[in-house]
Amino acid sequence: MGSRLKSATCVVLLAGSASFVWGTQAFAQSESAGDATDEIIITAQRREESLQKVPIAVTAFSGERLNELGLQDSVDLGDFTPNLQINEIAGPGSQPAIFLRGIGLNDFSLNNSGPVALYTDEVNLSAFGAQNFAMLDLNRVEVLRGPQGTLYGRNTTGGAVNFVSNLPGDSFEGHAIASYGSYNAVRGEFVASGPLSDTVGVRVAALRNYAEGYFKNVLTGQRSNGADAWALRGTLRFRPNDRLDMILRGRFDRSTNRFTWYDQLGMFDPASVIAGAPAFCADAQILAGQCVDAFGYSDQDPKYRGRFSGNARLKNEAYGTSLRMALDLDAAQIISVTGYNEAENFFPEDTDVSPNRFIEVALGAKSKTFSQELRASGEAGFMNWIVGAFYSWERITQDQTADMLRDARPSPDAFFSRHLNRQSGETYAAFGQVEAKIADPLTLVAGLRYTHDEKDFRTRLQFEEPGLVIPLFDTPLSFKDSNWSWKLGLNYEPSADWLLYGSVSRGYKGGGFNGGFIFDPAQNVPFETEELTSYEVGAKGRLFDDRVTLNMAGFYYDYRDIQVFSQFDSNGFPVTLLVNAPKAELYGAEMELSARLGGGFSFNTAVGLLHSEFKDFPSDFGDFSGNRLARAPSVTLSGGIRYENDISQAARLQANIDVSHRSFVYYNTENTALGREPAYTLVNGRIGVTFDERYSVALWGRNLFDTYYAVNRNPLADFGFVQVIPGEPRAVGIELGVTF
Repeated sequence: MGSRLKSATCVVLLAGSASFVWGTQAFAQSESAGDATDEIIITAQRREESLQKVPIAVTAFSGERLNELGLQDSVDLGDFTPNLQINEIAGPGSQPAIFLRGIGLNDFSLNNSGPVALYTDEVNLSAFGAQNFAMLDLNRVEVLRGPQGTLYGRNTTGGAVNFVSNLPGDSFEGHAIASYGSYNAVRGEFVASGPLSDTVGVRVAALRNYAEGYFKNVLTGQRSNGADAWALRGTLRFRPNDRLDMILRGRFDRSTNRFTWYDQLGMFDPASVIAGAPAFCADAQILAGQCVDAFGYSDQDPKYRGRFSGNARLKNEAYGTSLRMALDLDAAQIISVTGYNEAENFFPEDTDVSPNRFIEVALGAKSKTFSQELRASGEAGFMNWIVGAFYSWERITQDQTADMLRDARPSPDAFFSRHLNRQSGETYAAFGQVEAKIADPLTLVAGLRYTHDEKDFRTRLQFEEPGLVIPLFDTPLSFKDSNWSWKLGLNYEPSADWLLYGSVSRGYKGGGFNGGFIFDPAQNVPFETEELTSYEVGAKGRLFDDRVTLNMAGFYYDYRDIQVFSQFDSNGFPVTLLVNAPKAELYGAEMELSARLGGGFSFNTAVGLLHSEFKDFPSDFGDFSGNRLARAPSVTLSGGIRYENDISQAARLQANIDVSHRSFVYYNTENTALGREPAYTLVNGRIGVTFDERYSVALWGRNLFDTYYAVNRNPLADFGFVQVIPGEPRAVGIELGVTF
């Protein structure tokens, strides 16, 4: 793996050792302490297992832990998971860019799915537009790092994230939570659950989330970058006997907040624009805000302030339903999971983020997906086994527009282009995996999956004027491929408290089509399948009578035919393409430690180290060999201290402070200074009291030190500016809750 990987692994091991020694000293001063954490049961391998017994690098959050950390939406997980980076590409409510160990897809197009798969109750949410949702009434979240090609299939080159909702219980229960915070943020959550009969249980959850937002248009006084969302969840469980378990779920998410406003950095020298021959400023001048865009505008307003011509609202709706049926046959368990999802998205962007009508784009898409998985699993003496089959289909239609130079042209629609795409596809797969104990402490893991993909795509471009449509091209495309993904591993359990594992696995992401703004039909070619071969070793253990949990992993990736999003200048409208880079190399290490220190205190930390490099990436727009992969920080670090104890017979105090850090990162493949985000650190906190185990009040804060950071930097040289999409500034609030 090379000396640098060894160095990275050593750093993590040393960090783990330092925490280990520190924890030893703390325990020596404490006479009693409980478990490091309550044991989390996960289903990462499609069966219930303790997190500490799963030979995969997994970070798991219980529902209670999600609330402690203030994680409310699917995009919040990246702050506290090693080597996980999640950003909303265009700010609140937009599609997320999810990168795990440097593997992800930077594309803003709504027809593609990324290599980190999201699952809600075992159903894949493949549509980008459906992946930004409220984490409402969850039992847990599991983040599986590394390719999961055997049990999860295509599009898991980077990993998988499982969102698992709560099930109805045997007695009536529920809760209501209301909070108020900065920017007039109001959030209300209600959950109720209970039995309808001896065999039927029901659970419902509802959420309303509204915030005016932290960005202000100084021309109108309007605010944006907030929230205006609804979410509903429903679960019906039917257990007629001890052998059959049927779970019907439904989910709905809707967001209609005002579309995000950004900060803007001009790229042209002001004098050159006045002279009619725009020339670029030096990078240092651009970053200092000394330059202008192609219309001569320079954003000189304070942060989170601007002058905008657009104020449209986005529309982000997602519906989903699933039916899970489990039949226990003693020798085997048969499980069927049927899922159907729809999403409708409309993202209207004031692209130039200025008072001028210079460039405005709108992304619109509708998607429908259906999936069916049937699997059987069981134990046979020394062996656990699982076999299954999978089928899915998808239908996606896109309606995208680009409105250019509206303030400068005589005809209001002369440069109005419409890009219409229609995509359909089917996937078939068969898979199996066994875990066989070959000696008392040794277990062999072997898995194999065969997948066949077929996709069709039709793209049409037309210019539109009042009463006139000018077609430019109408191109049909198709893609077909078959792939074998596999895993081979060895687990060693020297004691009941420790698991050591090593594995070699391969995952893949199927090919597809460019669904962005393409004006040249010669660029309408499919991109090919990518493959990743992973070599990984890890250790999971418990120490000091289960008061400390320590998990570590090291990995090396051989990444081939990488699907890379690249944006290039074209002396007109920027060209955005997904192309295949021949080869990249990634390696790194991770460590997660949690400890119960006694006296009501607990501590946790997580460290991720990553090296990423394109080893071979020549292209028509330049040679990017040697560049880092986009959205792949070399260091991710998080940690927190929590205190919980009784302060009276009827009251219990809970308090926590949590920190997350990201080293500098490039948001673009080109690794330009204008696409580089410096390192930043965020601090969150929460303190609350629970009375009579029913009533609660808490104060919370996010980004307590008001750090300014960007979740995306998008240089658009053709238009002479850089889009800077800032993250949320400091926010504080109060929360009230009741449990019944």
